[in-house]
Amino acid sequence: MLSGQPFKLTKDWSEQTVILKPDPKEWTCLGSRHDMKDEYGCDDIATVLKDVNLDIIFVLFPVKAVPASPQITGAAIDRLRAVKDYPVLQDALPKGLIMFDTIKIEYP
Repeated sequence: MLSGQPFKLTKDWSEQTVILKPDPKEWTCLGSRHDMKDEYGCDDIATVLKDVNLDIIFVLFPVKAVPASPQITGAAIDRLRAVKDYPVLQDALPKGLIMFDTIKIEYP
């Protein structure tokens, strides 16, 4: 995740630019779920940026999914998927709307 160049949230439309540089200080590895470690994980950011060929995901904010049931805790929660495997408290989730008009990717 490119964490060193966050987008600024504005009430009005704004044009913003980020540059995907292979600077490890600007990136945060999110790791993977326990059952996807063979598919996903962490690597040198220069290696990763050489092969960007899949989806682009915008991580807008960290989300803390609070289980609706107090029985979902500890190690169990790390192996389950919020909403799919257990209900979450909807009031604890962020609310709002962020819209993108155009996304342009330029290659050198």
